[in-house]
Amino acid sequence: MIVEDEFGKMYTLSENNQAVVMLAKQSDSFIFVQQYRRTVNDYVIQLPGGMVEAGEDLEVAVRREFLEEVGGQCGAIQYLGSLTPASWISNVVTHVLVVSHKF
Repeated sequence: MIVEDEFGKMYTLSENNQAVVMLAKQSDSFIFVQQYRRTVNDYVIQLPGGMVEAGEDLEVAVRREFLEEVGGQCGAIQYLGSLTPASWISNVVTHVLVVSHKF
């Protein structure tokens, strides 16, 4: 839902506001993905991740997003913590995890 405050500033509020982002290692390198993002009308380079589906466990979301974005299975998962990366415009809480790429 998009709301506007008394000063005309727009905010995005999501009922399902949980996301994951992964610091995914493969050997001595981190994995990044390139995706088109309509909000900036361009391709961006970013860490793999995405929204957690309603009722979905974080580990399940990490494994699903890793498969969708990297095309493989992830190994061990380590939870680092959470942050609200764009709190000035959105209520999305992003959980940060470290994962290893499983061959």
